[in-house]
Amino acid sequence: MNKNQSATILITLPKPYLYILRKMAAEQTFKNPGKKKSAAGLGREIICQYVDNLDSEIKARLSSAIIPTGGE
Repeated sequence: MNKNQSATILITLPKPYLYILRKMAAEQTFKNPGKKKSAAGLGREIICQYVDNLDSEIKARLSSAIIPTGGE
């Protein structure tokens, strides 16, 4: 998928999930201080990886349901 074009979305998570993402990001930053991680960045990576690994039939159905709004 083309990851050069970005769009902003707002999602809400239960606080325990936010805390887990923050902890994971802090651990990754601690292991590699040159690469700062954030909960939001880690969430983005997880979502992108999940969508990239969807079954091709499911992906095709989701893609056909997308209606451009002109704001992208």
